[in-house]
Amino acid sequence: PLPLPSITLTCEDLESYQLADCDVVYMASTVFDEALLARFAERAAKQLRPGCRVVTLAEPLHHPAFTTEAVVPCVNSWGEEDALINLRMDDAEHSRSEPGSS
Repeated sequence: PLPLPSITLTCEDLESYQLADCDVVYMASTVFDEALLARFAERAAKQLRPGCRVVTLAEPLHHPAFTTEAVVPCVNSWGEEDALINLRMDDAEHSRSEPGSS
């Protein structure tokens, strides 16, 4: 009933895919280790535009460029897991949230 925008789904290597044209990134990240998530968060902070979202499972992105916009319970084939919607903040918000900034 509602006009929805067209979408493109892409399944790519998380550590090499260029994110600049993405609006939403989904990662079934339940078993990703902390180092992988940290590397991805750093790349995503540099490549994603403010307002873009990264959906992770179980853990948010731990990077000052992102804030957790929502936590949504969801059911997956392996059981229930929280989906976290991580919002890429604009650079001014990001700067204000960093320690030592004014």
